[in-house]
Amino acid sequence: MTPIYYTPSPEEFHLGFVFEAKKGSGLINDVHYEEGQEWKETVVQQGDFFHTINPEHVRVKRLDRDDILELEWKPNVFREVASDTQYTFPRDPFRIIGSPIRLNVLNEWIEITSEYSSIYTIFHGILKNKSELKRVMQQVGIIQ
Repeated sequence: MTPIYYTPSPEEFHLGFVFEAKKGSGLINDVHYEEGQEWKETVVQQGDFFHTINPEHVRVKRLDRDDILELEWKPNVFREVASDTQYTFPRDPFRIIGSPIRLNVLNEWIEITSEYSSIYTIFHGILKNKSELKRVMQQVGIIQ
């Protein structure tokens, strides 16, 4: 699947935020780019300061299946076909719920619930990228 990118707003930048910088943007020293590489992924670190960001020089990959899998979600399988819209987290961080955690995807809308009952909605909202999903997973206690 071909990644889809968007230009992030300045408010999206935070510690741990993953984005790509264009060669020549001044955000990453050009010596770190491989020959022929136009974009390079980077992460906002402590002490980074971007006084101005040219929208033509930064981009963020929209949340996709690969990002969800990298965060350890497992695709649910229906009739021997892996789903692109429903995932289960393999560990149970919530002892109160007592069931696996499910992630449902509908475009940018993400819903995290108990796998056995949608009564236990943990999160419901729009997440545009992997950094946002990871932050929500930390905030609700799925990961540390």
